Amino acid sequence: MGKSKQQQELEHFTLLHENHKRTAEEEEIYKQLLDKYGAQVLKDPSVINKIKTSDNVDYGAQIKADALKSISQDYETETREKVQQIEGRPHFAFSNKEEAITFFAKQAQKGRPFEAYNKSLDHCMYSDGKNFVQGTKAEVEAYKKNPDNYDIGVQGGLTPKTAPEEGIKPTF
Repeated sequence: MGKSKQQQELEHFTLLHENHKRTAEEEEIYKQLLDKYGAQVLKDPSVINKIKTSDNVDYGAQIKADALKSISQDYETETREKVQQIEGRPHFAFSNKEEAITFFAKQAQKGRPFEAYNKSLDHCMYSDGKNFVQGTKAEVEAYKKNPDNYDIGVQGGLTPKTAPEEGIKPTF
């Protein structure tokens, strides 16, 4: 079920409020939302606190323009929400981490390359258009440098391959 326009705007306002490096366009949107909701927030700050303490997770993404259009269309169809632009990057909001994993795994199955990251969870999802992997930012970066050194689990989890122990010889 989609969120009301007011909930979406308040969430966007909160994200912009916490972002101290706003672009000129973001600053303009922030001022408009502040004019629209500022009195309400001052009167009842719990409106914003509810948003901050929700389980929502937000992923900033690096996506090439051709894939971004398709991924954005799928996102808007599935969530009935618009992709937000924050600091010049597309941001995708989900109810929880598992919902984000499911969505981006489907995008990888469709051959779409991307990298999506949630800083507060240190959770990164990556696809080169063939494989889908997820883990911490460091794990995903290590995978990108040496993909052959990792096994990929069912949900894209990364497990380092272990080198065969020396001294143990196969018996035939």
